[in-house]
Amino acid sequence: MDREKYLASLKGSIVNLDFNAVVEVAKEAMDAGVDPHIAITDGMVPGMTIVGEKFESGEYFLSELVVAGEVMKEGLKVINPYIKGDSAKRLGKVVIATVEGDNHDLGKNIVTTLLGVHGFEVVDLGKDVPTNKIIDAVKERKPDILGLSALLTMTMLKMG
Repeated sequence: MDREKYLASLKGSIVNLDFNAVVEVAKEAMDAGVDPHIAITDGMVPGMTIVGEKFESGEYFLSELVVAGEVMKEGLKVINPYIKGDSAKRLGKVVIATVEGDNHDLGKNIVTTLLGVHGFEVVDLGKDVPTNKIIDAVKERKPDILGLSALLTMTMLKMG
């Protein structure tokens, strides 16, 4: 299978909400030498874009959007170990977290992966992170960028 077919299959596995296919294709693509950055940015991300469009048009509902994100996470578990970090090319350091009281981290996880793929050193504090832990991490790590994630309106207030 050539690179374009792997990319199309990765995209399709996300659009079709197929956990097994995304894992299988991701493994095959990595074994075939497909650049992991390309697999993510030109295969998986376009799949999520299509899912987002289907959600906006009413063809997919929130449940499909969440499942697609989980499918992407499974594919990323396979691909991420193949991403080679080169600290000489780092664009900056990012500390990122989902704020306290919020357990929704799909968007944060996608952003974390994309930042890493594009040359940022990312310190992911996780989800449901207390404010004091975020402050401590900023003081200790001295990031160039702080990213905070919240899905729920009530937890967005913790970002103020």
